[in-house]
Amino acid sequence: KIDLGRLCNISAIEIQWWGISVSRKYKIYASPDKSNSESTLVATHHSAIESPPPDEYNEWSKLPGWDREMRKIKFVFKKGHKDPWGMNVLIGIRQIQILGQEKEDPTSLTTNLLERYLLKRVQKTFSKEFSQIAKDFFIDIKKSGSSLISINASITTSSGQDLAYNLLDGTDSEWWTKKKEATIELDLGRSYHVALFEIKWWGISFAASFTVSVAMGDEDNYVEVMTRGNCYEHPAGRDSYNEWSKSNGWEQITRKIKIHLKDGCIDPWFKKYYLGARCIQITGFPA
Repeated sequence: KIDLGRLCNISAIEIQWWGISVSRKYKIYASPDKSNSESTLVATHHSAIESPPPDEYNEWSKLPGWDREMRKIKFVFKKGHKDPWGMNVLIGIRQIQILGQEKEDPTSLTTNLLERYLLKRVQKTFSKEFSQIAKDFFIDIKKSGSSLISINASITTSSGQDLAYNLLDGTDSEWWTKKKEATIELDLGRSYHVALFEIKWWGISFAASFTVSVAMGDEDNYVEVMTRGNCYEHPAGRDSYNEWSKSNGWEQITRKIKIHLKDGCIDPWFKKYYLGARCIQITGFPA
């Protein structure tokens, strides 16, 4: 049983199994309140869009979400498979990932309404400079309530696509490529204001130079919004392992993000990877 702490819209559930100890028959129930008295069946093993092939180790089951807002989630697992290491384990799980968004806070709705009203009054009465100050004020208020917006994004990479999702799963898993340049593209699914942009690199194979371009909607009219030079934190040198590049966000409303990496460094473990990263984190708030 998992209590999310508040009502959420669930977009996907992903289960990584331990070894081959996979439950081949399971049900998922959900409830909108603290008790389980109103639990509703929301998914079964038949709902999965991806399931582990037989005899494959540490694979995933991936299921789509549902329309109703829920707080508590209950998993019921049956029909496991005994592990091959003599531990008599029938069902084993490495991690469960629940993707989605919190139900919109009424406070944020109030802030949006107040912003529209005040800006309309300010623009009629005061100078452009004062209007910009008012806009910046509300952006700062919203930034204080920013959340991780990249976790539900779709992602494609110019190479190493099989490892692409590792960049968004919130762990130190790896994405890497033997190419000397690479492009990573994210679709956030809706428009956001970006407050913070962060990449954690793999080993010493960080991009000494990179650019970030964004687009507002479905169209691919990308505008460059930052470069390596905008980072307030970046690996100091090639003796820095698993370090971060961090930058503040940008003014442009953003749905799509394109990251172009250059000037990598071949890894010291003779794997011949020039570029590698462990995770990308983008923080922001809805536009």
